[in-house]
Amino acid sequence: KYGSGPSPFGNILTVGTGRGLPALGPISIPVSLASTEAASGLEIRIADTPDWFHVTGVTLTGRASAMTSSFTDGTGGVHILVYSPTGSRIGFGDGDILSLNGTIDPGATEGDSADLNTVVLMADDAGQPVTIDSVDGVLHIERIAGDVNGDNFLDAGDIVRLIEIILGTGDVPT
Repeated sequence: KYGSGPSPFGNILTVGTGRGLPALGPISIPVSLASTEAASGLEIRIADTPDWFHVTGVTLTGRASAMTSSFTDGTGGVHILVYSPTGSRIGFGDGDILSLNGTIDPGATEGDSADLNTVVLMADDAGQPVTIDSVDGVLHIERIAGDVNGDNFLDAGDIVRLIEIILGTGDVPT
């Protein structure tokens, strides 16, 4: 991380790693931006191969929290626009700018993974294109370490389930 200063490597959008199992609840995948200049907008296309991640929402965070987003999730990927109708912008720096929230397709098989191939366009304050690279992410179809109750979250429910297992109450452990 480079704090609040510009990235020494130019402009790079990175899609993170997601983990979870189908039909157990939502998961989130972080997206970060290291940039040497401010952005007035981003267009992000992420193709998941195979098509196992279904985006249900985009949460803007950090430097992008004053922006607006819209998305469509079609067969094979998601198309995201990050913009501002009021002139806000994503300042230069490094860190998470959004979280992709969604579910894993019931047809996904535990132990497999899906590549999250990314293409991004970035615009400066004048609406002109800015050179930007991207780093692809990956979605692992696996149980999250510590998720004892299998709901794709690490929370108090896991502690309750662990106590049930120790005491021999509740459902048989899987």
